[in-house]
Amino acid sequence: MDTEALSTLLRELMPVGAGYRELNFVDAAQTEQGDVRATVQLIQWEPRAEAGRAIRDIKEQAVVLVPAAFQADDRIEAYVRGWSIAVAEVLAGTLSLEALMPHDLVHPDVLSLRSLQTEAEFAQSLWQRSRLGHLVPGLAPRAGPGIRRSPPTALSGAASAAWLHSALADLLPLKKRGFVLQAAGPDPVMETPEGLQVELELRTPLGTQLSARVLLVKAAGLPDARRVRSYLCAWVEAVERLFSGSRWEFHDGRGEQISWELAVSTPSELTAPDVLDEPDLEHPEEFLPALLSSGRLGRWMS
Repeated sequence: MDTEALSTLLRELMPVGAGYRELNFVDAAQTEQGDVRATVQLIQWEPRAEAGRAIRDIKEQAVVLVPAAFQADDRIEAYVRGWSIAVAEVLAGTLSLEALMPHDLVHPDVLSLRSLQTEAEFAQSLWQRSRLGHLVPGLAPRAGPGIRRSPPTALSGAASAAWLHSALADLLPLKKRGFVLQAAGPDPVMETPEGLQVELELRTPLGTQLSARVLLVKAAGLPDARRVRSYLCAWVEAVERLFSGSRWEFHDGRGEQISWELAVSTPSELTAPDVLDEPDLEHPEEFLPALLSSGRLGRWMS
């Protein structure tokens, strides 16, 4: 995408924001190094009885939006649209803009994640705590919560069950809005020909207790322990989002809160081990949107 086309797209999408905060586009230019720098303004308004609102503060800065290495990338439009969605939610939820600069809202490194293709996938990746998520309390995914023990290079035999047991001890119990998901019993992991099964227990806000032995890691996925670790971190984050009961969607700069009642009948309905069959998924931020797709856990989010 050339600079002119990118500028047209940014003018279509901006300003983005909510209430008394917005990010506005000024212009874009290509540097000698080939990067595309966009000049943007982070604007904070304040209410005024006579005028409705007045500008309190403007921070203008040129930021690298598209590095030279990605100039010919056919995903740039999806990336920019996803970025605008993510920034809109951040500005809606950030407690203070006082210490925030425009460059804090830009993370073009997501373009290096080749599995990201759609604007929703880019937005999800940008919401990771390591990028925009840390700016909004309650928004950020955990992006790899405390699995403290590194897995062996490949998971096999009794060592695979032992590592999964320790990983689940770091990740669970998961508690959110009256839901509790935890591994059941002192030895919940079992190695089978199909893969690693886990005895899971789910308690609902109504006090119902559901237990089931579920396939959590398929045997075909065990040789790549690094991907299994990423998948487990993303799985816990996906389940936590289900338990939260709502999410925000943004269309044309406007936010809408989507709510649902989670009505599962067995813990197995909270798992999706087939996601490891997708070879392009490597990092937690790549597994997360796949787990939350409508064919997997996302079917409950409606």
